[in-house]
Amino acid sequence: MELGIYIFTKFKQIKRIRLVKRSEGYYVQYCVDAERNIYIELIGKTIGLDVSLNSSYKDFQGNKVDNPRYLRKSEKASKRLQKRVSRKKKGSQDYEKAINRLARKYLKVSRQRKDFAVKIALCVVKSNDLVAFEKRQVRIW
Repeated sequence: MELGIYIFTKFKQIKRIRLVKRSEGYYVQYCVDAERNIYIELIGKTIGLDVSLNSSYKDFQGNKVDNPRYLRKSEKASKRLQKRVSRKKKGSQDYEKAINRLARKYLKVSRQRKDFAVKIALCVVKSNDLVAFEKRQVRIW
């Protein structure tokens, strides 16, 4: 007997529309009412994750995925762009352009982080039936 789950997607109606302004333009977000039905074959694998600050995660089998450190890699370029912003006169057209360039740089870093997190999470969820993780409460001094 084959074990699995069926999930199908059926869109019913648009619930809400939202206009969002980012540094490179405007976006329209749709919130829709949907039914999802997809078949997922159960494989019987479980995994325990330890989420830490130094690495993206470690599982209890010894595998470790490091953080790619996108912000550290783009520090030199963002420092240069910030210097350009500080040299412009506030309120001028060149100031607005420099601010926009800096915002696009930070937007790229945030999108890289989100993309990495989504890809890693999807990989973990697809390859395991049960994912358990440690709940942490990090204290900030």
